[in-house]
Amino acid sequence: MNRYFNMAVLVMSVSALIASCQKTPEFITTDVGPEMEIVECSESALMGDEIAFSVNLSDPIPLSTLKAQLYFDDELMSETVIRTKKDSLYEGIIDVPFVSRVGDGDATLVFISQNIQFGTTRDTVEVAVSRPDFEYLTLYVDGKDYKMEKVARNQYEYKGSFPSD
Repeated sequence: MNRYFNMAVLVMSVSALIASCQKTPEFITTDVGPEMEIVECSESALMGDEIAFSVNLSDPIPLSTLKAQLYFDDELMSETVIRTKKDSLYEGIIDVPFVSRVGDGDATLVFISQNIQFGTTRDTVEVAVSRPDFEYLTLYVDGKDYKMEKVARNQYEYKGSFPSD
């Protein structure tokens, strides 16, 4: 019995010795991000619309992601993430939400590119965002259309009558 116990202790000691000699994997990071060039990005948009963009990325380290984030007064309102792998021109769209508490003004579109070693690059574009203000609205009811005329900014009215049902 004592012999088995000694053998078990010896096996565990050798296992611990072998495990402690294994090399710990090295976590490689960098402070240098990809080279990023914003090729195309609209500088004005309407709420409820989209902003199309194209960004050229290059890096000797394989790429990871490209993020486009839209901020109104330091509040993130919309985000798009594009998976990247190699040097290329990447195209995408980001939604411009229609938010009641946000008026006309400038928004900041932030582009963040990252490689697989967590190096990041940031660039920003100012975008003039405004609420749509149409000349008239058309209301469709049961196959009929009713033209609603503009009476004030973002206020419309129809002066006719609607069917009773």
